Amino acid sequence: MSKLNILIICSLLIVTGCEKDNYSLPENPFLVDKIYDYNNNLVGDYYYNDYNELKKVIFTDPINDRRIDYLFEYKNHKVEYIKYVEYGQSQFDHDIKVIYNKKGQIIRKEIYKNDQFVSYQNYSYLTDGKLKCLSDDDGNENYFFQYNDSNNVVQVKWNYVDTWFNFGDTIEMTRNFKYDNNPKPDFSINYIFFIELLPWFGTEATLEKSISSNNMIEYIGGTRWIYTYNSDSLPETIETKWKGIETFDPMILRIKYKKIK
Repeated sequence: MSKLNILIICSLLIVTGCEKDNYSLPENPFLVDKIYDYNNNLVGDYYYNDYNELKKVIFTDPINDRRIDYLFEYKNHKVEYIKYVEYGQSQFDHDIKVIYNKKGQIIRKEIYKNDQFVSYQNYSYLTDGKLKCLSDDDGNENYFFQYNDSNNVVQVKWNYVDTWFNFGDTIEMTRNFKYDNNPKPDFSINYIFFIELLPWFGTEATLEKSISSNNMIEYIGGTRWIYTYNSDSLPETIETKWKGIETFDPMILRIKYKKIK
């Protein structure tokens, strides 16, 4: 082997080693690996790269023969692009571009379909780094988050213009939430707060759940979530209870974790 080839190989090893040295492992040593439903059907499968960063999620619904994939692309160990693919329903396929500020906070998501811009959402933050509210390109702010001392969102407030009963009046709405004291399941990218990474879990309070430290147990006056925990205090099962609705089978997810090496 020539001296030049040896130098090239050594340089690559040094660069790779430096890149790994600059990357810190997630604080939680357990990542979600697979999720099963009440009947032990695999409904969520999670794939990670060499840095324990989530690179792909597959949601499957064996009863309705559905499959959804999320694919994640990274830049400097931050998710930059997300691809959503729904098999047999390509009209729902889309891409999400994630934009950060210099502090590493997500300040904007942009949605594209067939490489055409569709929509956006901006995000504003409090001085302590917590998400404050949603905003638009004109700086108008709405949908404000209120936190308790455990960094859980306990209330959201937003205004909307009534176009039905009191035409033109601005009405303030609120929602309130409760939490347990346990850590949430870790997918390594919990900072991506606008996607629900639990399979077929719906979109109810996705933002509020994602930016909170603990597991939401109740949307007060609405849905409840009942947890059992493993020996590491992580959720082992989650049962969803819709208000006033009974299902033939319990809506239970069974979570299996893998330990980071």
